[in-house]
Amino acid sequence: MSPSSVYFGSKDIERLDNPGTTPATREIIIKSLHPAHSFNIAGIRIQGEHIKTRLETVAPGKEYKLAIELAKKPNATTARKIVETILVDTDDDDPNLQEFKIQAILLRKARPKNNPAPAAAGGSN
Repeated sequence: MSPSSVYFGSKDIERLDNPGTTPATREIIIKSLHPAHSFNIAGIRIQGEHIKTRLETVAPGKEYKLAIELAKKPNATTARKIVETILVDTDDDDPNLQEFKIQAILLRKARPKNNPAPAAAGGSN
């Protein structure tokens, strides 16, 4: 699987404010690395509220493309960094390959401070 994390930055998040603009999407390829090995994607579970996924079969049993879309803008009051988890379930015979974890990371610019720095005090006479 490549990569195991996807990132959405401030520009991706701000695009959601523009009606008619296509939401930012990242793609992950999940494929078998051995010619004799095959597996199917049995399900996808999302732990979070800001992303949605779409699965495409490239080669049945061998290769899949997972599109991860930023579907909902985070509230301005939420943290600067939001991490959501995507769990991909497979029917692989190997228990270590029956679930893949992908992280979707949303990063916003730091909010500007509302309070200006205090004026320098002191000095000599």
